[in-house]
Amino acid sequence: MILPVSSLVSVTPGVLAAGGTTNLLNGLVFSTNTALSSGLSTFTTAAEVAATCGAESMEARMASIYFAGYTNAQDLPQTLYFYQLPATPEDTDYTAALTNAAAASADWCAFAFAQEPDATAKTAIAAWMPTNPNRYWGIVQDADANILLAESGCFGNIVTEQATPGLTCLCNTDGNGTLAAALCLGWAASINPQRNAGRTTLMFRNNGGVSAADITATQAQALLQNGYSFYGSYKSGDSTFSFLNNGAVSGAFAWADSYLNQIWMTSSFQSDLLTLFSAVGQIPYAVQGDTLLATSVQNTIDTAVAFGAIQPNVTLSAAQAQVVNAQAGRSIADTLATRGWYLLPGASTASAATRAKRWPVQARFFYMDGQSVQSISLATVEVQ
Repeated sequence: MILPVSSLVSVTPGVLAAGGTTNLLNGLVFSTNTALSSGLSTFTTAAEVAATCGAESMEARMASIYFAGYTNAQDLPQTLYFYQLPATPEDTDYTAALTNAAAASADWCAFAFAQEPDATAKTAIAAWMPTNPNRYWGIVQDADANILLAESGCFGNIVTEQATPGLTCLCNTDGNGTLAAALCLGWAASINPQRNAGRTTLMFRNNGGVSAADITATQAQALLQNGYSFYGSYKSGDSTFSFLNNGAVSGAFAWADSYLNQIWMTSSFQSDLLTLFSAVGQIPYAVQGDTLLATSVQNTIDTAVAFGAIQPNVTLSAAQAQVVNAQAGRSIADTLATRGWYLLPGASTASAATRAKRWPVQARFFYMDGQSVQSISLATVEVQ
């Protein structure tokens, strides 16, 4: 049995609010299709899924969208997992399947459902997410007509208010949400942190195999207020644009791209530090230890900066500057804003008790996400 790396290297992602291709980003689909093998199955092409589940099956349709990624993607998904659910799954079947799939493979993080879970199953899935905080991204479609009504107290509204980590809720009132979920999975699996300026938001991603939701402008606004994303169609003059709007995720990280960035960065930091432990004879609780720790994670930091997960030259508010300086125990705000990150390795500042017991070093890494513009209000002025 594989032991959890977190027992030796624990990386805890956090958010300070205002005021090569990574295998672990592969997608997983839970399905009741009886043609699937029991437990976890691995597929590398859409044709393989169609041959197993049937060419007209929802699983095959999802796989076709997934492996195609999104329009203009520089990299495409390589692997898609399926996990077979019972034909008529109970609430506990979903959480058991999530737990079992997590134990069976560590190289997936995003999951969706070929058949929409019922309301109580959705609640069970939401309850499972905090047991693995900020490690998995769940995409849950919802056909409840109430999601089209503002402040309806629906599932998306609840997980948003409860700050459940890592759920994106999709409109499925006309049945198109399941394929939109496949697009979300394909977008995640197309992320390649090794690409310079490779970061993309989930909003504005499109795939010709997904149909736009049949909703009014008022309903679209209600969906966003209730914590739902949707695949919408917009017309400007003679041009029509269809894409995913808006890519929010419940919990502190707020947006899908920010959420997935911290997943692969956490994994990469863990790998860096375990490699260091294996390569050197000693890491002293001293300045030399700080240097070893800092050097070991520098490549991940540089990769994140080049990719766009970390952004330099982002202005902190006065309140943010005060908080980061207080948390760091020193003035770091200016460097953090200019460079985009600040690392406190923590070896040299550990207490005598920590040294004696060889307890974990309390390192801290601050970084600027930078976020992304997703709407513009442009004023045009004629000068006569």
